Amino acid sequence: MIYPKFLKDNDTIGITALSMGVDEEKLDSFKTSINNLNKKGFKTFCTPNVYSNNPLVSSSASIRGKEFNSLVTSKSADMIMCARGGDFLFDCLSNIDFSLLVNNPKWVQGYSDPTSLLFVITTKYDIATIYGNNAGSYDEEHKCYDDSLSIIRGEFPIQKSFALNSNDWKTLNGPFDESGIIIGGCIECLRFIIGTEFDNVSNFVEKYKKYGFIWYFDLFDISTYDLYNVLIQFKNTGWFKYTKAFVFGRVCIPNTFDDSLSYEDAIKNALGEAKIVIDADIGHVRPTFSVVNGAIGNICVNNSDASLEMKFID
Repeated sequence: MIYPKFLKDNDTIGITALSMGVDEEKLDSFKTSINNLNKKGFKTFCTPNVYSNNPLVSSSASIRGKEFNSLVTSKSADMIMCARGGDFLFDCLSNIDFSLLVNNPKWVQGYSDPTSLLFVITTKYDIATIYGNNAGSYDEEHKCYDDSLSIIRGEFPIQKSFALNSNDWKTLNGPFDESGIIIGGCIECLRFIIGTEFDNVSNFVEKYKKYGFIWYFDLFDISTYDLYNVLIQFKNTGWFKYTKAFVFGRVCIPNTFDDSLSYEDAIKNALGEAKIVIDADIGHVRPTFSVVNGAIGNICVNNSDASLEMKFID
């Protein structure tokens, strides 16, 4: 596993919009986020497609790929952050020259729609990526943002669950303490990868099987029925071989249709007696952990108390 060079003070973050750009509605909060990154000691610059008023996607698939490629080769960009999430990143993957990143590894960070890119970089090209924050996510102060910035500096703090009263982490089959290669992302994006040229998961899990795996899933608005079927699809495709535990984030926009199938039941019906935790601090619902795809993660969950500790593969 390749771990790109971490950042130090005055290093530069290159920002691009691989999905949605920053429209008028998000402009003020985005500028606040960039100012906060600058205050924390990082320089920043944006590719042209970031400030786009298109309500769906920043630019064409070819332009998005070209601007990402330019950041990979740019000597001015020490790492790459995605500006925002969205719905259309998947269509630009064929315009990304992954060989450039293989020859010049850099940290790539984002969450939500950037899943498609991060997951492929790690599972197909053995380059670690960071699932945690988009560049526009640092618009407020919280420990979770400090933890995120510590990670890109090469410090791996032990991230502990945040107290959210009724939204505490919940195990489905009892407490557990497990370690394995941590991998995952937004489940609505991951399902599009199966069976495509970008799906290298079978080879990935075989290569690193001696470590086992911790799969994490960010749930945006997937229905309970779709969640059950997608998990079965992943399992039948072989993605879950050698898995030690599953971590599910809090659902951002619940979509149950009716009360006949809850999220908890959908997950347990699909995964059985596996070690599972739900309502975790991962994903769209803040505060949230930052996760390094391709690191060894240790997840310890005891009742509502939980922690994530990460380290490099030796």
